[in-house]
Formats: sequence, C-alpha cells, structure tokens
Amino acid sequence: MATVAAALRRRSLRPDELSVPSKAPKTFPCVYEPGESATLSDVTSAKESIRADVMDCGGVLLRGFGIDDPEALEKLVESLGYNLMEDYTPADVVRSAVSKRVFTAADAPLFHFIAPHHEQSYSVKRPGIILFWCKKPPAAGTGGETPIFYTKELLGGFDAATLEALRTPLVIGRYYHSKEWKPSRYFRFLIWLSHFVVKWLALPVQNLEHHPPWQTVFHTEDRSVAEQRVRDLSSGMSLSWSPDGGAIFSAKVPSIVKHPVSGEERLTFAAPQWSFASFQACHEAMDRILPLSRWLSFRLRAAIADGLYRMFGRPEYVTVDVNGKTNPFAAKGVEAIWDQAVLFPWKRGDVLILDNVSAMHGRMPCTDRTRKILTAIADEYTV
Repeated sequence: MATVAAALRRRSLRPDELSVPSKAPKTFPCVYEPGESATLSDVTSAKESIRADVMDCGGVLLRGFGIDDPEALEKLVESLGYNLMEDYTPADVVRSAVSKRVFTAADAPLFHFIAPHHEQSYSVKRPGIILFWCKKPPAAGTGGETPIFYTKELLGGFDAATLEALRTPLVIGRYYHSKEWKPSRYFRFLIWLSHFVVKWLALPVQNLEHHPPWQTVFHTEDRSVAEQRVRDLSSGMSLSWSPDGGAIFSAKVPSIVKHPVSGEERLTFAAPQWSFASFQACHEAMDRILPLSRWLSFRLRAAIADGLYRMFGRPEYVTVDVNGKTNPFAAKGVEAIWDQAVLFPWKRGDVLILDNVSAMHGRMPCTDRTRKILTAIADEYTV
C-alpha cells in the first residue's frame, strides 16, 4: 500500500470487496480512503496523485469521505481540476438532473441490464471523464453493481485483420420514438404485453421505459432545432425522420481514437447495446462470472430477454462500418471485455472517477428499488 499523504491511504480493492473474482489489473480501480484525521481538503491536496492514477490505472475509487449531496460532489470534482459538463446531448437513456451538473445515472427500471460502453461513444464529442456517486447503495445480495471494464490495453489482443477492420469508421444508427407516437390498437397491446412480461419477470432487457423520446434526447419539441443541434455536434452526424414521427440518429464515428491527454490509441465502443449478437454475447459472458446463486435466476431471465429482443428489435440497432459490413468486434470482443470486468458492491458516499477513454462501465440488474447512483461527466473531447 503506497502512502499518498499523511492523512490518506492508497490501495487496491481487496478480494473480499469484490462481488466476483476479477482478471483486471489489481490497481483498477485504485482506492483512496481517509486516515484518522483526513478531510476533503486532503483529497484536494492529493489532486496530482489522483489524476495520475485515473490516467495510469483507468479509474479511482474515493471511499469513506462522506460525500453526501450533489453540490459537495461538484465541489470535490472541481477541486481535482476536472471541467464538469452541463449538457448531456444526445442522452441515450432517461435521466433527471439533480443539480446543475449532476444527473441520475439512468432512470430506467433497475432490473434492466446496461451493457458495457464508453460514455457517448456514439457521438464525436464525448466526455473524457465520467464520475459516479453512490447516494444510496442497494441492499446486499440484490445486485446493482456498476461493472467497470479495463480497456486500456484491449487493442493489443486483436489480430492484424481485426485491427485493420476496426480502423474503418462505424456508422451507428439509433431510433428514438416520439412522445406523440400513437401506435395502432394491436401494437399498443403488444407493447403493453411486452412491458408486462418484462416487469413481471424482471427481465434484463431494454424497452421504451429505458430509452427516451427524441424530444427528451435533444431537449426540444422542434424538429429543426433537433436537426441543428446534431449538425452543431459534427458534420458526421445526422438526424432523419421515420413515418411514425420517430427520429433516426446516425453517426459516423471511429472505434479507435487517440487519448485526448496521452495521445495513445484506445478502442472505444458501445456495440453491446447496438446489435443483438453482441447483446446476447454479454449475457453469455456474464454466465461465466456470476456466482451460482445469481446465475440461475439471471440465465433464465436473460434467455427470455434475448427472445424478446430478437422479436421486437429494430434494424436501426445494428452497428456497421461505412462500407455496410458488420462490425468485427461486435460479438467476439465482448468476451475480452468481460475478462477485464470489476464488480464491487457500492458503499454510501463512494465516488468513482473513470477515464472514459480507457474504461467502460455498465449496470447489473438490481432488485432493490431504493438504489440511487448519480453521475457527472467532464473534460469534453472531440474524436
């Protein structure tokens, strides 16, 4: 255990602090905790060490410092020199602002599974840093971890052909329904039935309760304003309209980007959320790491969820490259991601700082509805 300052301790997560064993580097994330006389000012004094560990290790977990409200979180993050972002556009999941620059991580039902992703990797403008703060941890044994994935060295595990394919930019498509959408009576019944089954069985599948309408995603009721906001983000992003009033978002983005600080190449990805094959591969990868008590319940529900996803998934969910070829990483890379997964139970007041270019995150299904994890993003960069 290295000593950072007289009042702080720096260490790795112990095996008994993990939900499941991990193959990730022991320093991911690096843990900072207070000594007997530590205060938040000591965290600020260790600013350079903490920032260096976020860069070098992929993430830092601040544990035991008593962060108890969003304003305290904002103040702490700013004291570490991170530039918090106020705009979360486009926002791919339903979120609520709890302060000027702190949001709920996702308002979707907690039994939904959120697959590994680098935040806003579907956009050319992204946060370099993402933070999570635990306001209310889930009860023991109910799941709800925020799995994190060490992807700093992921590129080194692929053959030359895969690397060459990954250097071809992706075209990511995403359909957002309209809040004014009025489906037929038959389709309304199917939606009601699927939502009922999803809720009744607590299936780890994303439905309309997970993804917001385009009016929420782009913070406007006006189509022309939404189109302009997308154009302002990048010329490689566009917005078109479907006959049912929904918005079809398309973005040409690279999979391999240069780290905005180090300049080193990194693989940034979100395909586990954009294609059925990779989404199913996530379920299969989770089978290998979950303890038996959680596996039996999850495997049954995941199998049903996969069936619903296959039946009702839209073609806009599929990620392809600019030549129309399926992304080579979509399914085969998921196993490599989960090999580097770290799952730990949250504790009240925990603050997790992740390098959003070198680490992915997700959300495990949770049966405790009181779980409350908030998020903030910082240090915007352009790919």
